[in-house]
Amino acid sequence: MRIEDLKSDYAGVHRKIAAIWIHRKQPERALEKLKLALQSSPHNAELLEQIGNVEKQLGDRCTASQYWRFAQLASNDSATRKRLTNLIGGPWE
Repeated sequence: MRIEDLKSDYAGVHRKIAAIWIHRKQPERALEKLKLALQSSPHNAELLEQIGNVEKQLGDRCTASQYWRFAQLASNDSATRKRLTNLIGGPWE
């Protein structure tokens, strides 16, 4: 039995697994786990930003911007909102 099977509705488990996939340079697999985490934590600004970052890494600028906008709306932190504004309007690599 896998740990994620025991805590399948726990966002933290999926985020940890996503971090492993990101470290292994497999963003597609990381994105799967992040979206699973989002199901149990849909208003988590940090998670929404992280999904946007992975979408950007995968080359999907439009979807990345959408997630960053959702993160802006979910965040109560002005520094986070400013950083997200810069990501949305910033240069693309």
